[in-house]
Amino acid sequence: KPILLLCPPNIALQWKSEIIKFSGSLFKEKDIFIPKSASDVVKGTGVNIVSYSLLNNLVDKKHIQPAQFGMVIADESHNLKTMGAQKTGAALPFLKQAPIAVCLTGTPATNRPAELYAQVHALLPKVFSNQDNFEVRYCDQRPARFGSANAKEAKGATNKEELNTILTGM
Repeated sequence: KPILLLCPPNIALQWKSEIIKFSGSLFKEKDIFIPKSASDVVKGTGVNIVSYSLLNNLVDKKHIQPAQFGMVIADESHNLKTMGAQKTGAALPFLKQAPIAVCLTGTPATNRPAELYAQVHALLPKVFSNQDNFEVRYCDQRPARFGSANAKEAKGATNKEELNTILTGM
């Protein structure tokens, strides 16, 4: 099955260059496809490098489907931090359905552990199946000081060592 690499649009060509450079004879230029618009149909072979900004449009037009990939790599995955965001909603099905899923980032939790939920849910959906439970256990979830009576905020960090052990396997 082909590989899907999700990334910001400004680094798609850099990824193509690096794949050609470091894959030896595994991938040649003809094996790597970068769709330019939502009218492009994502190929069923090689490596498909799709920008986060284009993914939702490709999904809407049914030009790409999660089940067609054997591996999904999300570069700059810290961009997938908000569960309700369109970008996250488009990317998560691909990560969750892939036999092999990888999230790459230099800044996994830019502010607090709550921002990790979308990524860990995508990679370990059986372990992290409920955002509310995750926030209670690892993000010091509390009733919000402002807003509706049911509003909650998860701005802290709790059970950090446990979360680190789960995420690193150490």
